[in-house]
Amino acid sequence: MKPQPDEINEAMRDFVRDVTEIQPALRAFIGYLMSGTGEVADVTQEVNLLLWEKRDQFEPGTNFRAWAFTCARYCVLGHLRRMRREGRHIFSPELVDQLADEWQDDAKAHEKELVALEYCLERLPSEDLDLVRTRYGSHGGVQRLANRLGQSAGSMRIRLFRLRAALKRCVEQQIDEEGDFA
Repeated sequence: MKPQPDEINEAMRDFVRDVTEIQPALRAFIGYLMSGTGEVADVTQEVNLLLWEKRDQFEPGTNFRAWAFTCARYCVLGHLRRMRREGRHIFSPELVDQLADEWQDDAKAHEKELVALEYCLERLPSEDLDLVRTRYGSHGGVQRLANRLGQSAGSMRIRLFRLRAALKRCVEQQIDEEGDFA
């Protein structure tokens, strides 16, 4: 029996909702596996496209997050293989597998940290939030950011250090309190 249009639309909505819900954790997972490459956003987009292309292979009722993270793991491995072929050595496939296993073993703690970080970021003054997003969203250098904002690189580093320290304290406090955000 062929699925009806309403069933297809509902399945698509569920799939899009699931993909949307895991985005912060997925990006953090990919960033963890690709630390220092500066290509996390590109690989996250690549993973999202792969999830969309393989959406028919996901079985509703099973663990979407586990399926998506497995797809992400293989996508990261493929990306790192391409980097090695280009002469850019990052991590071995064995290390990526080990990191992915460790991440999965502690997934709940990482999820709490991400939720707490989002909570803390929302409470930053808009100027500080813009600075954090600009610096870490674009992976641009401090010198380039300082030049763009008309400040010295040293003062920019100090400001970013203070913001990171404040965010760290806030995240730790939120996790200790396990408040309503979790």
